[in-house]
Amino acid sequence: LEPLGVVLLRSMFDKNFQKAFVNSNKLPKIVPRGLVNTGNICFMSSILQLLLYCQPFFQSLNIISSKTIQSLNKSSSTTPLIDAVIELFKNFNIKLDDDKLGNGFGDSFVPEQFYKEISQHSRFSHLQWGQQEDAEEFFGYLLDGLHEEFISSVKNLKDNDIKMLLDSITSEEVRTLIKQSLENFSNEEDFKSKNESNNNNNNSSSLTSDDGWHEVGNNKKKVSAKRTVEVKPSPIRQLFGGQFRSVLDVPKQRESQSITLDPFQQVQLDISDDNINTLEDAFKHLSQVEELQYKSDDGSDVIAKKQTFIDKLPEVLIVHLKRFSFVNKSSQNDDLKNGYSNHLHSGRIEKIGKKIKYDHDFTIPTDCISSATRKFNPNLNYKLIGVVYHHGISSEGGHYTVDVLRKELGEWIRIDDTKITKLKAQEVLSGDNDNNVKTAYILMYQKVNN
Repeated sequence: LEPLGVVLLRSMFDKNFQKAFVNSNKLPKIVPRGLVNTGNICFMSSILQLLLYCQPFFQSLNIISSKTIQSLNKSSSTTPLIDAVIELFKNFNIKLDDDKLGNGFGDSFVPEQFYKEISQHSRFSHLQWGQQEDAEEFFGYLLDGLHEEFISSVKNLKDNDIKMLLDSITSEEVRTLIKQSLENFSNEEDFKSKNESNNNNNNSSSLTSDDGWHEVGNNKKKVSAKRTVEVKPSPIRQLFGGQFRSVLDVPKQRESQSITLDPFQQVQLDISDDNINTLEDAFKHLSQVEELQYKSDDGSDVIAKKQTFIDKLPEVLIVHLKRFSFVNKSSQNDDLKNGYSNHLHSGRIEKIGKKIKYDHDFTIPTDCISSATRKFNPNLNYKLIGVVYHHGISSEGGHYTVDVLRKELGEWIRIDDTKITKLKAQEVLSGDNDNNVKTAYILMYQKVNN
């Protein structure tokens, strides 16, 4: 057993370590169990069930819990969120009584300890028992919190731990990767790649400052590029992390283009346009050209063109369909007529209830992929592994349920708090209600490895 930071570095950079663990350790069997909704916590339960059945995430936590030295004093743990998720997931690894073998499901339980642990965490201090929260927002907070704990566990490694780790690794390539990573971790600024050549070997770029660098574009003109937020590597980033590339074309500029690289953990898709009816439509809309008013270098007003592409594809793709939008100038009568009571100054928050068509297999449209990434012929194929639904007409309140794929059995189940039902694959694609009250809100896809 080793410190968490050492286990993370091994699992992230040493493929043989991962392979050896997977070969010698069968993934614990997950027994489906409902979570008792004692205080409007369905927003939390649906996300936890989604993550439980996300096999790469479950595998990462299994490696961590099996290989890490456990703290004897849980109250002084520096990783309370990681501990809480691992402990919660252990409740699903149970032996079933004979009378339960019929449907293969276990008894429901109250995730009281988990809620207690996370509500003490500063990131979740706003949670109030009995108050409904947004599932997508909770998902983001949880992944960010886990990411930060993973980062701190590497930062807090002692010199001797690092020396023993490096001495134990026979592969020079792996040792170099870990050394480079440790240099990035020791840097108070977030993870910076010195150039983009790690991802794009043919990309001629050179750093000009801490903020950015210059690239030579296809037309041999200079292109300025920068990262807005730098992110250190962690299992969360390795699984869910991708990167956008925003390209801004401004007439009358010294540099023909300005490129901004932004990390993402989920792709938020605008579905408000009447022409957006499928997942593919929404992705294509993401990469449509936007026209912006801009002041050029010589002070004149010009029309700039901005376009956003996906530059790096995640292993697990989380898609958030933006169901709630702010609408200006609502009247009292209009609100009552439509059943909305979400007043916000002179407008309201409306739910977009239309059905967005999605499928079990999804290929990200090549139009959405940056040219720098496209030339390496990336794998764009994904398979659906989970869907979170929002029930209700309002952003306040409502209810959440989830459909998840039991990968080892190739079967789908629907989890509605304590109620679990088996589904046909086709039912997952038609989970929305015709009356637009129940709608797909979060989709989770896993990359299909060729």
